[in-house]
Amino acid sequence: MPTGQGKTWTADRVGSLRRVHGIHCCLSADKNGEWLTLSDAAAKLGVSHHQVRKLIKAGILTSQQIMPDAPHQIRAADLSSEQVAAALNEKVARVD
Repeated sequence: MPTGQGKTWTADRVGSLRRVHGIHCCLSADKNGEWLTLSDAAAKLGVSHHQVRKLIKAGILTSQQIMPDAPHQIRAADLSSEQVAAALNEKVARVD
């Protein structure tokens, strides 16, 4: 599908269109606190982003990705689940 001027879409053109119309590329870009990036989630939990990835891979923490290898989008409310707390407490217990 060509642009309005009949040109091909490029990353710059898509980015420009998103900026002009206020369309974010991901839910966590809104910064309203409902959705977090992987780094934001790690900071809130007080762990490394590697630990958050392990929680996601284990199915303990859910995340959304718009496509494979896209940034993880994590619902802030999911960080306070009992499963996440138990997994983090178990990790701390193994370290001590």
